[in-house]
Amino acid sequence: YFTMDGDRLALAIGDVSGKGIPAALMMSSLRVAFRLAAEQGAPPRDVVAHMNPVVASLVGPSHFICFFYAVWDPAEGLLRYCNAGMDPPVILRRQAPRRQYLRKGGPVLGVEPDFAYREGTVSLAPGDRLFLYTDGLTDQRDPEGQFFDAERLLALVEDDADGDPVAVLAHVFAAVN
Repeated sequence: YFTMDGDRLALAIGDVSGKGIPAALMMSSLRVAFRLAAEQGAPPRDVVAHMNPVVASLVGPSHFICFFYAVWDPAEGLLRYCNAGMDPPVILRRQAPRRQYLRKGGPVLGVEPDFAYREGTVSLAPGDRLFLYTDGLTDQRDPEGQFFDAERLLALVEDDADGDPVAVLAHVFAAVN
């Protein structure tokens, strides 16, 4: 995350297929491409669409990158976002419906280089919380082999939704461990 002009906040999360040094190099290249595109101030869908062919040129046919990018504008109370295949971030609202999933966007980066991504816009009210995560949490298994699935993760975060964010994350990591 980083601040932009007009007190806006840019935030992103990504997950590279694979592990080890090749995955780390892909993420490093993605980070540079992302930062260059995002600092131009383009809307999230345009930033993601710009990154897609870059990723396609960096990865092989069996690799891809999941990515989510959003810009929060506190003056408007709006979050504009584009989700490229990430587990959808969730807004935990004080009012019903309690959960709102941020799915709008398109496929993972690197698979369809010319895809026309869509952009979502949601309003955020005071007290709403945005939770972003990767499958690195939900793919964890307990000693019996059961996954720490997304529903369990979100229920845990929802139970602590009014708590201090640092404490909420500490609680999440303790539960996953």
